[in-house]
Amino acid sequence: MGQFSGGPSAQQGPVEPIARAIHERWRQEAIAKGETAPTWQDLDESRKNSSRDQAGHIPMHLREIGCVVAPLRGRETTNFTFTDSEVELLAIAEHARWNHERIADGWALAEKKNVERKKTPYLLPWKQLHGSPRSARFSPASPVW
Repeated sequence: MGQFSGGPSAQQGPVEPIARAIHERWRQEAIAKGETAPTWQDLDESRKNSSRDQAGHIPMHLREIGCVVAPLRGRETTNFTFTDSEVELLAIAEHARWNHERIADGWALAEKKNVERKKTPYLLPWKQLHGSPRSARFSPASPVW
């Protein structure tokens, strides 16, 4: 089993391609909304590590709903869909992880997002989060689920 935590050691492990995919999905969604979004190459290390940490926590979040990540090893895949309640639990867990990560990195709550000043309006408990940020994390098409 590879390392499942962010930081420099994750850059060579199995987390890196998943982290890049998470970032690219987020980037495409931001562009579709008319927002600017940096490519992975233009992203600062803090935000790359955020995607790596999100990718590394996938197995832990899945265990919370009774699922595991396992290699197929020759077995055929079957169609699989999370239930709405599973998606919501995964979204809640990911938002809690994200909040802890942001606070540890010096981010603070503010009315408007400002990456340079580490300010965000989304640094709230899940129950207080409303609108598009919550629905984006709840969506089955979200960057992870």
